[in-house]
Amino acid sequence: MPVLETLKLIELKKKGLSDKEIETEVLVNNYLQKNRLSTVKRMFVEFKRRLNYMDSNFTELITELPFDSKKHLLFANIMETYPMMLEFMIETVLPKLQLLDFSLHDSDFFKFLYIKEEKATKTLTDNTRKKLKQVTFKILEQAGLIDNGKNKKIMKPILNYGIIRYYANNTEILKGLLMSDKEIITNIR
Repeated sequence: MPVLETLKLIELKKKGLSDKEIETEVLVNNYLQKNRLSTVKRMFVEFKRRLNYMDSNFTELITELPFDSKKHLLFANIMETYPMMLEFMIETVLPKLQLLDFSLHDSDFFKFLYIKEEKATKTLTDNTRKKLKQVTFKILEQAGLIDNGKNKKIMKPILNYGIIRYYANNTEILKGLLMSDKEIITNIR
């Protein structure tokens, strides 16, 4: 979840550029700061998917927020784009936080994944599981929801009220941002 790169793409979107024009800008100016063209193209596909979940209110809000709040809003966008991330936050991370267990372990993620795999028709390879864990914890670290990839101490964010208002009709995202039901009710009236 490279914040500065995402903000640059949002800026291009706000200018009214099409997805193809944004992709051209990204490739020509190397906005994603990668050396290999194949990496840039692969990353752009993911960014484009996330950009499609951003309406004009989102792009306006993100420009007004302080930097840490931008990270929280972009993480909310990731949860909208990838439901599995939202489910992990609600089903695994939030309950740990509510029990005052601030330590997130690899085993917590693998247990979550195992439960999801039992319900799915396809199983994942060990390499895919490891990569999903690595990416998940990296995103949580970049969003400021864990202290680092090694300790993985859960850090409850202090959410900007603009984010709470923006997701007032989608409280699942607020839960994914580690708000309790009581906090949601208190803040959305």
